[in-house]
Amino acid sequence: MKKLCVVLMALALCVSLVACGESAEEIADRHRAEYIESLAEFRELALSAGAQAEGLSGLVQDVWNDAIRDNHREHTERYVLSVRGHSWDEIYEMTFESDTARNLFFVRHGFSYNDFNTALALLSASSATIEARASIQSARSEVVSLYLQLGSPPEGLERAGDAASAMYEALDVLIDLANSPTGNFNSYSENRRNSIDEFMRNYRLLGDIIDTFGD
Repeated sequence: MKKLCVVLMALALCVSLVACGESAEEIADRHRAEYIESLAEFRELALSAGAQAEGLSGLVQDVWNDAIRDNHREHTERYVLSVRGHSWDEIYEMTFESDTARNLFFVRHGFSYNDFNTALALLSASSATIEARASIQSARSEVVSLYLQLGSPPEGLERAGDAASAMYEALDVLIDLANSPTGNFNSYSENRRNSIDEFMRNYRLLGDIIDTFGD
């Protein structure tokens, strides 16, 4: 009789555990869902950091381009052009009736184009660039933290893990290009283009995978 009671109690305990606990499949499904959620957050944080790095590296490329071609545009002039006797802060506070009047001001006072090393140094030292780099570094720290938390992907999400890694690596290259331009203009431009292409290709791929598992 006692043996029968022990058996019945054991069976009751097993039934209780099955009813209250998760099956292996349910645990796996939950882990996949959590991983997908983290991937989506990583993807958007990386995009934000990437957009900032793309913007700053694009300005570096434009300043570099205009400096070596003795050209200037509104967003590059303060780095590539020197106006005798006036700082750009002073010039930006002046009012000109037209672009022609503004250009005549440059001619009358005398202007010269900076070499590309000087232009890039002025860009690097500007308060706008310093603020942009600080913002990029803050965004990068968030991306790194979340990327490290992702860990190894659950079974079936290996492609998603690979895409996240590729995005992370491309972002790292793009941020380095924004912060520390090296090489010559052509190699810089090519490396920037390739890193953006690689980043966006895996951004779209990761989005497709997330949508597939989300459905």
